Amino acid sequence: MRRRHCWPERPRSATFFPHFGKTSAPSGQIWFNRTKYGALFRMSWLAIWDGRELTHISDRTRGVDLSQGTVRFEISLRGEIQEPVILWQGRTGTPRDLRILCRPDGAVSLEHGPLQFATDPGFVFAGEPILLHYSWDRDGRADLLSMTNIQTGADLSLRPGCHAARDLLEIVPETPGPAVSVAYAGLANHPLPTHPLPGLSGATRLQTPDGEIPLHTLRPGMEVLTASGRRETIRWIGTTQHMARGITAPVLLRAPYFGLSHDILVSRSQRIRLSGHEVDYLFGTEQVLAKVEDIRRTNSAEICLSAPIVETCHILLDDHDCLLAGRCVLDTNLLGEVLEASGKSTATLASEDLRPAWPVIDRAGAQAYLDMLSQNRRNAA
Repeated sequence: MRRRHCWPERPRSATFFPHFGKTSAPSGQIWFNRTKYGALFRMSWLAIWDGRELTHISDRTRGVDLSQGTVRFEISLRGEIQEPVILWQGRTGTPRDLRILCRPDGAVSLEHGPLQFATDPGFVFAGEPILLHYSWDRDGRADLLSMTNIQTGADLSLRPGCHAARDLLEIVPETPGPAVSVAYAGLANHPLPTHPLPGLSGATRLQTPDGEIPLHTLRPGMEVLTASGRRETIRWIGTTQHMARGITAPVLLRAPYFGLSHDILVSRSQRIRLSGHEVDYLFGTEQVLAKVEDIRRTNSAEICLSAPIVETCHILLDDHDCLLAGRCVLDTNLLGEVLEASGKSTATLASEDLRPAWPVIDRAGAQAYLDMLSQNRRNAA
């Protein structure tokens, strides 16, 4: 089943994605037509820490533009505390430093120049990992503060407003004290969505009318073969760089599982289309979509931590459909999820631009499918 995207009409000068990742060309500005795509500025992860060890440092840190940026980390307290503990502290020693504290009552506070914010007491206690995502933007277009207690599920988010760092030392942290356990942390000079878009690595070989072609060589206006057996035109291709740690770490899907002819690296939120009598029996329909994270098992799919940074590609087609990597059926992106990830409103979009064309099963459904598939294969052996 195909559903046509309702593409917005914009003048050539309009910028849809002024701050989201980077495009497949060396730029950041994207127009929704078949051929125009580009960028306004260079973006990168400036530093990444695994625990307390610096595992990545960019060669672009000197004189870097900090009008936009993101700090992201997962941290927990090793034990109960009797006084405030610094989770993150800039290095200038001035009020402009980014400073994040955890207080004995379980409240977390963030200070960054004029920005002052604190959670309610009881947000996090000893041993509970907290995921913090803080994006600033001088123009107030992509600013976001999000905190999640991974153990309890408590979360909050807000828009901090127009604000930016002046110096990298305001953001680069001092080494945290012994009371703090750091799982990972990263610093980028661009804003990012809190959860990565569904996406594929550029090395993924996709079926096209000219044979299998690596995704990174495809461009808007070119055609791909879809799982519906049609030739579809690529409307837009974008890429984003994510820290390959925590919830943004990619998953390596191994061939020949899922019908793959070669191993591919995908984001955890990438959707795979499933079919067969197990799907019909469990869900009452011929085809469903499942997130890779929900069908991940040791022998067929595993989290990949081989590099500190992963770049994923995202595709919009003229008509929403699935791509083919071997016989593996991979869903393409929706206009709505791309706009949401870039901080844009989806209020005027049609429903077909917001929801996949097939039902998306949850983790329980995905596990039931895998269990039945394994049982049927054992019975057939």
